[in-house]
Amino acid sequence: MSEFANRVAAAAKHIRAATAEPVTYRRGDYSVPLQATRAKTSPDVMDDYGTTITATVPDWLIAAADLILNSETEEPEPGDTIEPDAGGVFEVMKVGGEQCFAYSDPGRTQLRIHSKET
Repeated sequence: MSEFANRVAAAAKHIRAATAEPVTYRRGDYSVPLQATRAKTSPDVMDDYGTTITATVPDWLIAAADLILNSETEEPEPGDTIEPDAGGVFEVMKVGGEQCFAYSDPGRTQLRIHSKET
């Protein structure tokens, strides 16, 4: 990684240490406990009538290396769930026709996962 990417990854690690909460990430029969930070995305989505609607979507920021299911590092998929230890269930979903997640740094060390509370 470049020096810039290393610095961004280090900053993300410090933010996660200060703001993350324990959650369980699930896909089918597989799950992994990890630390995640709550965030939000406000995408503009066009409805069937051409009207632009802005909605707020709950996101989760996690270290990409922590998402290990069935002994493999994975990327999020729609239908996976995130369950905070404090309660609630959030289903991973696509937003506005895009993927259900994005890498949030140039080194691809942190994931921003889009979800909805179920």
